[in-house]
Amino acid sequence: MRPALHGNLPPRLYVGWCLRSGDSGFLFHPSIIAEYPAFTFAVRVGPDRPADRAEIVATVDEILTRSRGETGHMFLVSKIFWLVAQPLSLAFLALVVGVLLMLGRFRRSGGTLSAFGLAVLFVTLFTTAGSYFLQILEDRFPRPTPEPTELACIIVLGGAFENVVMASRGGMELNQAAERFVETLRLAQAYPQARILVSGGDGSLSGIYEGDAHASENFFGTFGIGSDRLIREGESRTTFENARYTRDLLAKNGLERCALVTSAYHMPRSIGLFRANGMEVTPWPTDYRTSGKVRLGFDFTQPSLNAQLATTAAKEWTGLVAYYLLGRTQTLLPR
Repeated sequence: MRPALHGNLPPRLYVGWCLRSGDSGFLFHPSIIAEYPAFTFAVRVGPDRPADRAEIVATVDEILTRSRGETGHMFLVSKIFWLVAQPLSLAFLALVVGVLLMLGRFRRSGGTLSAFGLAVLFVTLFTTAGSYFLQILEDRFPRPTPEPTELACIIVLGGAFENVVMASRGGMELNQAAERFVETLRLAQAYPQARILVSGGDGSLSGIYEGDAHASENFFGTFGIGSDRLIREGESRTTFENARYTRDLLAKNGLERCALVTSAYHMPRSIGLFRANGMEVTPWPTDYRTSGKVRLGFDFTQPSLNAQLATTAAKEWTGLVAYYLLGRTQTLLPR
């Protein structure tokens, strides 16, 4: 249980903690712990029970450090950056700012920015650019042929369950990435001795939902896969954390000869991070979004689908570049 504190905390420290923790819910619930002698707090866990100060400090250290994964600051920055950088958002912002500049004294700059916004909008909606660049990623790692005779573990990365919908409506809701778990189920039946490691926590800013690791037990149980075969990693919020936490669990359970199941377009980024963390896994791509025969050109028949594919492609390529520049992967585009 998270400890609750009520005290006179300077806003600078409070906001800084919220940014580092990555828990935006604390921006609306002033609960924070800090080991600063200059401040006095009434510390409680739950409504009435006093908590031991050493335990509270240890809890804070664990939350703030996040030594194995992303810092809360990086997680929050990446989320905010993507809200602005995705193609349709970028086009909208460029057009709005461009129009405002043209209404003022910066007509040339405003016109240039507006033209840029229109160009991004056109490419996103009416060309095959999104599917073309997504196809490059999907073709990077083919599925193994022939299939291996033995697997000790099947690793599947989360992102297939509609956790927000499930939290309010119950049941089992899957999204476009459902093939990740469908293919894992097929492999689980083909390799009955293999363990199944599900890596995926709540990647939302609020942090209040259950992740795919939690939902997976019900999913696999429905198809007769016992919970004793499952290893659930429910802390990760990013692909970087998927790799870090999975590495620890594989070492703990002594598992090698593993297959990695994720969407084909997501495989290059995943393999790069897994290799950087010392894991050699067999890529097992699924959830293809392109035919494999896409060429660059105009496409006026399906603007909404083009926008969706362009957004997915932009996110993956941005992730590849960012992880490479941050030194988290050894190559820009793993093979």
